Amino acid sequence: MNEYGERSTPELSELQQLEDEYGIIRVPVKVTEVCEPIHAHTLPNRHAVTRSVTVTDTAQQIVGGDLRRRRLTIWGEAAAHTTFYVGTRLDEVEQNTAALWPAMIDDGTNGASPILVMEHTLPVWVKASSAQDVTLSFIAEYWAD
Repeated sequence: MNEYGERSTPELSELQQLEDEYGIIRVPVKVTEVCEPIHAHTLPNRHAVTRSVTVTDTAQQIVGGDLRRRRLTIWGEAAAHTTFYVGTRLDEVEQNTAALWPAMIDDGTNGASPILVMEHTLPVWVKASSAQDVTLSFIAEYWAD
């Protein structure tokens, strides 16, 4: 209890009532002045999902929008110099205005697959840039269950 007879720390049941549909607790905070450096620590991710998908020249969604997702890591496997489109909107990918990303680069040996890391919560759409299919693998990491 504080000097006014109020609890300074809410009970767990009170906090759980504040959760939205994604399990996020929004607590109003009013910062009046910060006088010292603030230490922020990134919490470890709670779980991850790994998948491989065959991508054709038809747009497809590989992950939906999710406020719990911290990071999405994508890499491809295909013939050298094969590319694919990746974007957050279906229309961008269908109209070939999304980002063009190499699935495989000829490095003079066995080829190298560039890794794309996306740190947002939006849906992700992909499609091959030509008639040649691309195998994409990805890891979606989530900070909450």
